[in-house]
Amino acid sequence: MKLIKIAGLGLAGLLAVAVLALAVGIPAQPLIGYVSGRAAQAGYQLRVDGPSTISLAPYLNITAQDIRLLDAKETDELLAAKNVRAELSLLSLLTGDIRISELRLGDPVIRLTSGRTGASGRSSNPAAGGESTTRIPAIDRVVVDGGTLILRDVQEKLEGQIDAIQLTASIPGRGPVELEAEGKAGDNILRFAAKASSAGQIIEGRPTPVEARLELPGVLKAPLSLTASLKAADQIFSIDGIRGTLGSGRMNGSIAVDTAGVRPNVNAGLVFDRLEFATADRVSRNEPWSDRPIEFGLLRVFNATVKISARDLIAGNVHLTPAEIDARLLGGLMSITVSRSEMYGGAVQGKLVVDADPRGPRHGASFELANVNAGSLLTDALAFDRVEGRLRLKFDLTATGTSPAAIVSSLGGTADFSLEDGAVRDVNIASMVRALASRMLQGWQLASQEKTDLTLVGASFRVANGQATTDDLRLLGPLVRITGKGTVNLPAQTLDLRVDPKLVLSLQGQGGPPDPAGLGVPVAVRGPWAEPRIYPDIAGILDNPDAAFAKLKAMGGSLFGLLDSQPGGGAKRPKPEDVIKSLDKMIQGDRDQPSDTKNHVRDIIRDLLGR
Repeated sequence: MKLIKIAGLGLAGLLAVAVLALAVGIPAQPLIGYVSGRAAQAGYQLRVDGPSTISLAPYLNITAQDIRLLDAKETDELLAAKNVRAELSLLSLLTGDIRISELRLGDPVIRLTSGRTGASGRSSNPAAGGESTTRIPAIDRVVVDGGTLILRDVQEKLEGQIDAIQLTASIPGRGPVELEAEGKAGDNILRFAAKASSAGQIIEGRPTPVEARLELPGVLKAPLSLTASLKAADQIFSIDGIRGTLGSGRMNGSIAVDTAGVRPNVNAGLVFDRLEFATADRVSRNEPWSDRPIEFGLLRVFNATVKISARDLIAGNVHLTPAEIDARLLGGLMSITVSRSEMYGGAVQGKLVVDADPRGPRHGASFELANVNAGSLLTDALAFDRVEGRLRLKFDLTATGTSPAAIVSSLGGTADFSLEDGAVRDVNIASMVRALASRMLQGWQLASQEKTDLTLVGASFRVANGQATTDDLRLLGPLVRITGKGTVNLPAQTLDLRVDPKLVLSLQGQGGPPDPAGLGVPVAVRGPWAEPRIYPDIAGILDNPDAAFAKLKAMGGSLFGLLDSQPGGGAKRPKPEDVIKSLDKMIQGDRDQPSDTKNHVRDIIRDLLGR
């Protein structure tokens, strides 16, 4: 009897120790070894370098630290986590129908690698055309805390990552799969939410209805919400029948990603009511070109064929309404073609090509704009709102380099533009010309409420090494003709122009008398294009401005050659008063001109002649 009592007490003690051990934690090495063996059968290596325990508090909990999952063939680390905790139902473990209540990963790092030369070829899908033999353990809740996703290309030696990933997901054995995640790419927060009807259907390669919402603040201006059919089979991920919204506009299309080759291949056709890309902060027009390299190697990481149609496409605040864009990327050569598109009331077409050659990228751009509202375009693109008129622009340029500064410095080709029936706001050209008879000007002499009407402004340029040279600069307006030539230094953002202002005794802009009244003194426009120095181009003016202007006055010539006769000349030039009277008479005799226009022209004449 005593022996039985002793045995009973011993058994109770052992049970108490066992329960205490399970509550506090016992080593889980046997279980970890079992899981590692199953991973090896699947072609992976699972390593647990830290302690691992099993406990009952209050469910069956398995915890492990410093876990790493590697590709057995490449010995690349696919997943590393500081700690992993799995909470299981003990009953499901005993019945074999494993159900995980919660799987939590702390500080995991996931690495996805592309560009392996031996990675091509299709993998067979054992589930295709029959029942799946894959049994998916149900997971009520998956939590990723502080995760990092690293995307790496072996050939290009490029690497990008998404940090601070917070993820929650539900993967039940039956029923819909749900996922919510957010992370940080650079300074931008990315958010993604998705719901699929069944995880089993996706794994088996069957089309599966999905819903998704994507927020890419650094790329898209508004969230993208969609429904579609997802199919993953033969290393091809297809998203068909896309229907959704981007901001307040509708969208539809399809996307396919083929990952069987060395390079992923993307094919997409998308139609948008309104496609608005996120806009970076505008760079000041006076800020030097950045010498920060652009990572063109990204264009060698994948291939793509993308067609985009949009009723309204907005990029960098510039609107194309409508827009037809065809983009192709193959082996690092990207071409973007714009066709059947319009902007600001005019037509636009052209092509941009970038060859991301590892020896040095090359670029080409050929575009043509016709009858575009210059004021709206320049306001949206450059926040420059002082120009009005109908713009025609054509350019064919090439360049090399990896940074904006290098690209601009290597620009070559041709360009020409014309601006018709427009005006320059906040600038009074007549007043500037008059002031130049007595002093040099610094900058464009901006003044609110001022305006200079222009019939035509135009020029053609030859571009080499970032230097744009013209010899046919022309400005035509009521009473004014200005021609000129010179160079625009694009890398240094400076002007070196020599212009000849003249007065025409006609209110017509184009088609007036071909012989202007009086040859003007040439004017130099030199210095930073935001604030150049403007002065009469006569000898000694920079060394001794006072003496030069005194000489100009002694010559009796104004910038328009309309003051008293020049010394030594035989003919007499008309006096300013006579010119004003003649022009005033001309204006009065023009019955078709409204009275407001006549008064405005009289003001221009008096501004020009200082009367």
